[in-house]
Order: sequence, then C-alpha cells, then structure tokens
Amino acid sequence: MKKKMTKTPRNKFTGILGGWDEIIRCGECGFSLHVPIDSKSAERVAYRAIPDLGSLFAKLLNQIEKNFSVGNPSENLAVSNWRLRLAPDLDEDKSPLEKRLEKRFVELSKPTGPLAGWFNQIPAASGYFDPRKNRKNSIDLVYETRTGKEYEFIELKLDPTSGWPFYATFEILSYGFLFLFTRIDPELQKRFEDATEEQRVLKAEKIRLIVLAPESYFSESEQGVRGLEEFQGS
Repeated sequence: MKKKMTKTPRNKFTGILGGWDEIIRCGECGFSLHVPIDSKSAERVAYRAIPDLGSLFAKLLNQIEKNFSVGNPSENLAVSNWRLRLAPDLDEDKSPLEKRLEKRFVELSKPTGPLAGWFNQIPAASGYFDPRKNRKNSIDLVYETRTGKEYEFIELKLDPTSGWPFYATFEILSYGFLFLFTRIDPELQKRFEDATEEQRVLKAEKIRLIVLAPESYFSESEQGVRGLEEFQGS
C-alpha cells in the first residue's frame, strides 16, 4: 500500500508577512491547523481551539521584525505606503460584489460626493521586504473619524469566496501589526520622518480594526464567528 503524501498547505501571507501562516497554524500558541488558513476547514477547527493570543500576537509581530531585518526593503517605501487616497482601480482578487461596493465608496467620497473621510486601497507593506513584494497588501477602506487623530482600518467582505471570517480577521490584523511596526521601528521612523499630509494616518492616536460584512457573511460560518463582526484595537 502506498503511503499517502500530506500536502503542505499553501501560504496566504508572504514577503514581509512570510511565516505568518505557519505561526497561526502551529499548535504551540496558534490553532493546530493542517489546512490552509483561508479554508472552511480552518474556520471549523479554529473555533474549537483555545490559542494563547498574547504569545501568538507577539510571535506575529516578531516575525515582521525578522523579515524586515533580513529583507531588502525598497528605497522608496516611504513614498508609496500609508497614503490616504481614492483609488478607482480595484484589486482583481476581490469578488465582483466587493469591487462594486468599494467603487461606490470611491464615487461617493470624491470632493463633489456626499461622503467625506473615506479612502480606499491604502498601501501598507509595498517594498517592506523587497521592491517587488507585498504590492497588493492594501487596506480595503480607511475611515478618518477624527482628522489626523482616529481612524478605522476596514477589511471589506461580502461572501466567503474571498476568505472566511477566521482568515479575514488575520488579514485586518496584519495591517494593524504593520502600522504598529512602522511606528516603533527606528529605521522606519527615520524613513517616514518627512511624511506628507496624505500620510497623516501615521500620527494617529487611535486605530480600530474592523471586518465589515453583512450578517449573511458571518452566518455562513458554522461557528457563527462568535464576535468577529468587529475586531477592535487601539
């Protein structure tokens, strides 16, 4: 009888976030997963687990620090990242419904539109590891609740085709950790010391991390996602 080969789950986090999948899947402080973290199987297993979130979060931040130290960061990373903008060209990896909704936000947030303080596709990691990596790591929506003071980072989901709630939570967490790392790392502090007005988010006093989705998105999860409608941090 031939021995069945076990496939290594594909990684969703790469570049500056490389190693995150393994940390999240590990049994020591993570969720003891043997499947891709964006799968429905991961969703099912994860919510039976009791991870050590303090240790898990410390390892995730430490992994970013390690990756940055061994990488070849772009000389222009301070120009391309953390700019509050309206970007009509949307990520092709998003579901058609998500792209349409985000485009509507862009239209309503233009200077002549009825909404103010909304921005989309904010680059948060481009060039952090090397000039070619993490170009698609952009925050779906950013809402400026208090100019230069308070912001909401929003991961937009409409259906599980672009990731189940468990994975969506770590997507938005990754932007929170990248923001924190940018604020505390001495080299990045120096690179962003001349941040422009468009990059005023880097001086924020409070950041909230949110997975924004209709109730139907969360209800499709077998576990009801137990409070993952909104992950908040500051």
